[in-house]
Amino acid sequence: MELFGTVATSNIIPWFGGVVDALTGLPRRIEYCHRRFDSFFEMLIEEHLEPTKQKSEQDVIDVMLSLSNDEKAQFNPTKEHIKAVLMDIVLGGVGTSTITITWAMTELIRNPRVMKKVQAEIRSYIGTVKTAQQDASLHQGEVHFVNQISSQLQGDKDIDQTAAMAMIEVMPHYDQVLYSMQVRAQDFIGTKPYVDESELENLQYLKMVLKETFRLHPPLALLIPLESISHFKIGGYDINPKTRIMINVYAIGRDPDTWKNPNEFYPERFEDNVIDFRGQNFELLPFGSGRRMCPGINMASTVVMVTLANLLYRFDWKLPNGMKREDVSVEEGIGLTIYKKLPLYLVPVIHDFEKTLDQ
Repeated sequence: MELFGTVATSNIIPWFGGVVDALTGLPRRIEYCHRRFDSFFEMLIEEHLEPTKQKSEQDVIDVMLSLSNDEKAQFNPTKEHIKAVLMDIVLGGVGTSTITITWAMTELIRNPRVMKKVQAEIRSYIGTVKTAQQDASLHQGEVHFVNQISSQLQGDKDIDQTAAMAMIEVMPHYDQVLYSMQVRAQDFIGTKPYVDESELENLQYLKMVLKETFRLHPPLALLIPLESISHFKIGGYDINPKTRIMINVYAIGRDPDTWKNPNEFYPERFEDNVIDFRGQNFELLPFGSGRRMCPGINMASTVVMVTLANLLYRFDWKLPNGMKREDVSVEEGIGLTIYKKLPLYLVPVIHDFEKTLDQ
């Protein structure tokens, strides 16, 4: 990503820039990255070409390989075409999503109040999904025993011998088993091992956290350049046809005329607020707008939300020993994307759901 944002001197001074680039080592670094990516993509393609490999469903590489051998297809992609598509997916999808997740975790660890609030929302909602019958930790035998004991205590007479013997074994633990069922039958925290995509719609505060992350840390500072097709005026300035237009979404997201305390990470600003990042509100345009907006908006936002939800649901996060939240750097790296210049170091601690339940 850093190389993509590097300006080659040869593009500015064609007759002399090549010498400057050679001295800085830019061509060598570009060639090194190219070889690394090329060998990685080659390995992926070869794995998909193995005839013995069994697959439950096709992915994008399988589809493009099938098109390359289809005589009726209007276009037969070569290996180079497939590698180019994979490069777009890695840089445009995986890279930007990773950057957004990193920035979100950075802001959350620096703002414990927000971290605690979004974790409480996720754990409280996901905990209501299961009941006692769905809880894997409660054996069916225990349910049967409790039902049989309850029937006996209520005066029912039809109890078989096996059940009677089981009741004798379970009776000393009856109160414990019944309490266990009652607790599991209520809405409580920690029953589900993970958060899936279908549950994201109900995590409203997590959505606010994502919006606030996009506002403060858009993956790209400048959207893909646009070109005007006719003359128009903006703020008294004439914009002629064929003018290249750059949209600075980074500046828009920190505009004090639009946002109160623009440098503060405050997700609640989106509460009861219709502003969204899907291109209809020009105050927040991480993916652009109109016909030229990012086509991967749905995939990217879903991947980021699912990843964040699971990281926050299953783990409590702490800073390494001796480090304070004020020490967490928010310095930005210069490149095609706005990435975190210094790595984020966090310590994951598996959340104790039983302890939460006891409280």
